This record gives sequence, C-alpha cells and structure tokens, in this order.
Amino acid sequence: MFIPEIEDILKNIETKSIMVLATSLKDFVTARSMSIITVNEKIYCQTDKNLTKAVQINKNPNVAYCVDNIQITGKAKIIGTWEENKNILAEYKKKHNRSYEKYKNVKNEIVIETTIEEIQLWEYKNGIPYIMKMNLVENKFTCQEYKTE
Repeated sequence: MFIPEIEDILKNIETKSIMVLATSLKDFVTARSMSIITVNEKIYCQTDKNLTKAVQINKNPNVAYCVDNIQITGKAKIIGTWEENKNILAEYKKKHNRSYEKYKNVKNEIVIETTIEEIQLWEYKNGIPYIMKMNLVENKFTCQEYKTE
C-alpha cells in the first residue's frame, strides 16, 4: 500500500487509455503513442517483437511514459504473448478490444510490462506551480513550488 498521494495519482493513471512511450538505445530515442492498461502499478501494452521499441527494451529496460501533465519512468520487459498472460488480457480487452482483435494474429505480437518507479507531475495551487514527485520504489512523495529565479 502506498501513501495516499501516490494512491490518488495511480487511480488517475488507471483511467488513461493512450500514453506516449519513449525508449532508447545508444543515444537513439524514440517515442510513440500506445494503447495501455495499468494493473497493480504496472503498465501493459502490446507490440511486434521486431519493432524498434521492443528491440530497444530488450537491450535497455529504462523507459518513460507521458500523458497529460504526468511523466512516468520505470523498467520495461517483454513478458511473452497474450496467450501466456491471459489474466492481463482480460483487462486489456476491456479497454482495447479493437486493438487486440486487429493484432491478435500477428505472428510476432508480444506484451510489454513496465514496472512504474517514479511519477512526476505539475499542479497549480492558487495560481502557483508545484512539481510533485512520487517514488514508488521508496514510497515517497514530495511537492515543491516551482520557482523561476
């Protein structure tokens, strides 16, 4: 169980359907929109094992996601096919059945699992910008006013 601030933002993230996933390898960074689900502080998506993102994740598990004003960093790994992950597939199909149906017969289709490590977002309180940082590994939350000076 996380502290309430982390629990609240995790609930917000669970409502998201599309996020931008960034991966990198040898100073080559790529980003693309992905149909995602979140289950137990993990993000799941599907792709072809031969595409750039999968190749990069296999060699560098450090990834980032972005949606709205939320930035997420974590460690990604390929966990097999949907057939090998039926418990997660049921959740994926609730949000992305069309995507699943479109790609389910692709020979090289795989599932990516990302363990969320940190979340950062901006929030304005009374017109003042704050940067909120959540470390899920250490279960820590900080909120600092953003000062331009």
